Amino acid sequence: MSPNTPRKSRKPIQDDFDGAWKNMLSEKRLSAFIAFFMPEVHFEIDWQRGAEFLEQELRAITRKTKRGQRAVDRLVKVWLKDGRERWVLIHIEIQSQEEAGFPFRMFRYYFRGRDLFPERSIACLAVLGDENDTWKPDRYADDLWQTSVEFKFRIVKLKEYRDRLDELEQSPNPFARFVLAT
Repeated sequence: MSPNTPRKSRKPIQDDFDGAWKNMLSEKRLSAFIAFFMPEVHFEIDWQRGAEFLEQELRAITRKTKRGQRAVDRLVKVWLKDGRERWVLIHIEIQSQEEAGFPFRMFRYYFRGRDLFPERSIACLAVLGDENDTWKPDRYADDLWQTSVEFKFRIVKLKEYRDRLDELEQSPNPFARFVLAT
């Protein structure tokens, strides 16, 4: 090829973050995930009884969402040490920028879950992989003429772990290494 011959540009290889998260957040690693991101919750769960991923129920909740969104969702049934059964909706959002509709989507998933399974309590967690220091959406609220709703959910910002590199490198938890790699 001569120096004046234009080169074909290569498409950049995109990391499959949502696929990687989906692989990591398996039934086998759920306990490690909860221990890493929600240690106080981890102690409330009876891990000897195991956990059950509710894929069919999750599809019913998320069936009308747009395709192509970079999200990994899990709906998991766990038992607490006091014998109560709980469902945990884990919504992992891996994205590189803010999304105005994200809090509403979290609310929509929660509401659909409660609507479809009214006897179940559902806890929600969003793990955010964006780079914006100030974007920390942890609630959805709407108010009109004395009719209002406020939905709060837990978030984890992966960027905030960058100051804890030594701690992450020393941790035996597989999610510590995974967060280091992201």
